[in-house]
Amino acid sequence: MRLALKNNELKVPQGDTPQILTNLFNKWGRLDWMVHCAKTYEHGNGVVKYLSRYIRGGAFKNNQLLKLTETNVRIS
Repeated sequence: MRLALKNNELKVPQGDTPQILTNLFNKWGRLDWMVHCAKTYEHGNGVVKYLSRYIRGGAFKNNQLLKLTETNVRIS
């Protein structure tokens, strides 16, 4: 991601700057990560059902849902 940012191949979210992303990458780089890989969903309905459990008072709060379109969900 750093290389993509450096080569202007990474789209910076509106309102952010490349420096903000660099700072975020530095912060994330200090964390221990556990990656879970799973088969992709055939359709988005399963993903929506899964996320809806969390948005409805679970891990995600309503104010963390920033944007919802037919193809994307953005949370903070």
